[in-house]
Amino acid sequence: MFFQKNLDDSTPDGVARRTIAHRDHNSDYPLLNDRATLTWLGQISALELHVPQWRFRCTGNEHNPDRLVLDLDPGEGMGLAECAETGRPQTCPARLS
Repeated sequence: MFFQKNLDDSTPDGVARRTIAHRDHNSDYPLLNDRATLTWLGQISALELHVPQWRFRCTGNEHNPDRLVLDLDPGEGMGLAECAETGRPQTCPARLS
């Protein structure tokens, strides 16, 4: 299997993109902001489309992270309700003295 996270030279010119600097490299990411880009991602069989943990301002400049995204992959027999349960605050039993 092959997974690619960085845009390559075959990416259409009309796909808006921004570069994110990582610790040891830079990666170019598409901005999914129009129907043509969504269609292109479908045509190349993009496996997952995520809301990024970072954002760009309308000027194209990076914006500080303002959200946390958890990608839950539940097993058989687990549905949306069980996934939602993982995000609810848990009560801790009283401490024994």
